[in-house]
Amino acid sequence: MTNARRQVHGTGAARRLALVTALGIACGLEPVPQQPAQPSQPSQPQQTPPATPQPTVPPAGYQLAFEDDFLGTSLDTTKWTALSGPRRDAVNTPAAVSVANGLLTLTTYTQAGVHKTGFVTTEGAFAARYGYFEARIRFHDAPGGWCAFWISAHSVDLGGDPTVNGDEIDVVEHRVTDPGGWTELADMVALNVNWNGYGPGKMTAQLVAHLPDNSKVQGQWHTYGVLWTSDAYVYYVDGTAIWRPQAPISQIAEDVRLTCEVQDASWAGYVPPGGYGTLATSTTKMDVDWVRVWQPPH
Repeated sequence: MTNARRQVHGTGAARRLALVTALGIACGLEPVPQQPAQPSQPSQPQQTPPATPQPTVPPAGYQLAFEDDFLGTSLDTTKWTALSGPRRDAVNTPAAVSVANGLLTLTTYTQAGVHKTGFVTTEGAFAARYGYFEARIRFHDAPGGWCAFWISAHSVDLGGDPTVNGDEIDVVEHRVTDPGGWTELADMVALNVNWNGYGPGKMTAQLVAHLPDNSKVQGQWHTYGVLWTSDAYVYYVDGTAIWRPQAPISQIAEDVRLTCEVQDASWAGYVPPGGYGTLATSTTKMDVDWVRVWQPPH
């Protein structure tokens, strides 16, 4: 694991900037042992990040290359694949993926003691190198799990040069607590770039922060996006640029992923006793209103 800069904007408190050990927490295909930092750690003196320009997104001249407004009654399999099989402490199943009332919903639930959840990807249907990637999302997470919107490729697993094998670009991840019970995380987001595989050499740049206007995250709609160019990533929430990570830039085409995960006693805390309820009763889910990708002119 490596050191990464983590910015935490406290509600009703001065902005804090602290260096912590990167958690290795993103949606990578192999879990990494984690030692999450606790909120009681001392912070450095208050600092104000330098003002950065706010590019209009998508930039002028970009063309819409992918769009799904989830207007049907089932997942559009010409655009997405719902994966099946074990992942972390749950089983991915298409049964956890539903489309209705203009929304895609991934539901995390427990059946016969087995946790189940959803993972959809555009792999095999759509991949892009560079562009502006955006989705409107509402999180309803619970302890022990987290949901995310991210961009990646299988070659990221290989490690090595990220310009050749790619980065995992986590546009947004969300959890409601950590192993220490820090519930302020429910109204914060985690933004990450991961590279060099998922073993001991994994590298991470990460921002964990409240939204720019201090609005709530859990249960509320927000638009999350990333502008990926040949020399930078710029992360956005509701059209406002909030982060420019110091990370190597992927130069390969990658697919879009919408996922929910379960891992007990990890960075998202502990699975509730008895699990998450049935598919019909669970309230642990992620709703997605739309996903869009614009690409620069060729």
